[in-house]
Amino acid sequence: MKFGITVAHYKLAQTDIEEAWRVAKAFTDSIEPQLGQSMIATIQFAREIIVKGCADAIKDNSQIYHELVPQPQDLAKIE
Repeated sequence: MKFGITVAHYKLAQTDIEEAWRVAKAFTDSIEPQLGQSMIATIQFAREIIVKGCADAIKDNSQIYHELVPQPQDLAKIE
C-alpha cells in the first residue's frame, strides 16, 4: 500500500465530505425535518470516519513511510 496516495485520497474525501456537510445543512431547511436529520446524521457519521482515517494516515505517513503526497489532480481515477 502506498501511504502517500492513501493520504491524498483521504484529503480529497475530507474536502468532498465537508462540501456535502455544507450543502446538507443548507438543504435541510427545505425538506421534511425527519429526513433532514437522518441525512445530517449519515453525513456526520461518514465525516467522522473520514476525518479520523485522514488523521491516522497523515500520522503514519509522517512517522513511518515518509512518502510524497500527490496532488488530487495527479491521482489515478478509481474505477
